[in-house]
Amino acid sequence: MADVGSGDRIGQYVLCREIGKGAMATVYEAEHVDLGKRVALKRMHPHLAADATAASRFLREGKAATQIRSRHVVDVFDVGTHEGVPYMVMELLDGVDLAAHLRERRKLSLEEIADLAIPVAVAVHAAHEAGVIHRDLKPSNVFLAKKDGGGVSPVILDFGISKLTAEVDRDLTASEVLLGTVHYMSPEQTRGGRKASAHSDQYALGVLLYECATGIKPFAGSTPYAVMHAIVSARVSPPSALDAALPAAFDAVVMRAMHRDLPKRFENVRALGVALLPWAGVTTRDRYAAELGVDASAIRGPASRRRPWRAVLAVGAGLTLVVLAGARLLPGPAEHTAAARPTPRGDLTATATATTPATATTPESAPAPASATAPTHSPPRTPPPRASTAPSTAPPERGTNGALIVE
Repeated sequence: MADVGSGDRIGQYVLCREIGKGAMATVYEAEHVDLGKRVALKRMHPHLAADATAASRFLREGKAATQIRSRHVVDVFDVGTHEGVPYMVMELLDGVDLAAHLRERRKLSLEEIADLAIPVAVAVHAAHEAGVIHRDLKPSNVFLAKKDGGGVSPVILDFGISKLTAEVDRDLTASEVLLGTVHYMSPEQTRGGRKASAHSDQYALGVLLYECATGIKPFAGSTPYAVMHAIVSARVSPPSALDAALPAAFDAVVMRAMHRDLPKRFENVRALGVALLPWAGVTTRDRYAAELGVDASAIRGPASRRRPWRAVLAVGAGLTLVVLAGARLLPGPAEHTAAARPTPRGDLTATATATTPATATTPESAPAPASATAPTHSPPRTPPPRASTAPSTAPPERGTNGALIVE
C-alpha cells in the first residue's frame, strides 16, 4: 500500500497529476489507458485503508452517488481496490469549490446565494428521495463547475460518509463516531445516540446560507467540542444582526432551516429551495421552479414588492414639506389652506403595508437557550428584500464585481 504519483497505474487508469487532498483521500487527474478519457480518480489514504470499516464506508460513496439522478451530483463511473487501497473514478470538473470562492469574496449577494443554493437543494432532495443522506454538506463539498457555454453549475461532492437509509448495514452504523465537519453538524448529530436524517442535511444548508450571507459561521469555539456545545446551547444572532441590509424574510428562512427543534424546520429540503426562489435570478427561477413543484409566474420576487412602510412615510413627509414650502411662495390665503391640509397619516399607513415572500414562514418562538432545544431568535421587523438588479451582462464566467454567474 505504497504512495503513488504521476505516471503510476491504478486499475485501467494512469495518474497524471494530483489535484486535491482531503482527510480521507487524494484526488488525481487520470486517464483511461484504452479510451484516453480524462477523469478524476479519488484514492483513499493507505494508512486509513487498513481499517476495514473505513474502507467499506469509502467504497459506499460510489454506490450512494450512482443512486442519485441529478445533474448537480458528481457522476461516479467506477469503483475498485488496487493493492488493498480503495479508489473511485469520477467525472473531471473544472472550477473551484464554494469554500475557495468564499475565501475570495467573503460573502455573496442574496441573488448569488439563491442561484447557488437552489440547485444544491434540488440535488440534496433528489438524494433524500433515493434514500441517501449526505451528512457532510459544507462549502468545500459544493463545487462550482465551469460550463462549456459559460457560467457555473453547482455540483455536490463527497458522499463518502453518506448513509443509505434504504438499507441496514449494522457493521457500518453501529459506531457512534461523530461524522461531518463540526461547524455544519446539526444539533442531533452532535449527540452520538441520535442518527442523522434528511433534516440534518437541511440544517447544514441553513448554516451554509448563513455563512454565504454574512461571511461568518453561526457558531464558534476553540475546540470541536466547544463548537458542538455552542451548536446545542448558544444563542445565534440572525443574519441581519451582522448585516443590516439583509431582510427579515431571509432571516426567517435561514433560522427556520437551522431550528434546533426538527419539526420546526422546513418539511423537507425541497421546501427550503422553494423559500429561496423569491431572491433568485430570473434564469434560476424559470429553470428550477418546475423541479421544485411551483409555478414560476406566481413567485413574487423582491422587485414586485411594495415600498417598505418607513420609506413610504419618509416620502409622504417629504411631499408634505414640498407642498408647505410651495404654498409659502403663493400669496394670500393659499398658505393657510396648504398648511391646514397635511397628508392624512391613515392613508400612508394603508399604502405602506409591507409584504414578505409567501414561502418565508417565520419560525415559532424558541425557548430560552438553556433548554438547548431551538435557536433563540426574534428577527427584527425590517423591510422586505429590495428590488434585485437586472441579470449581469458581464462576460459569462464572472460578473464585473467578481460574482460567478450560475446557469
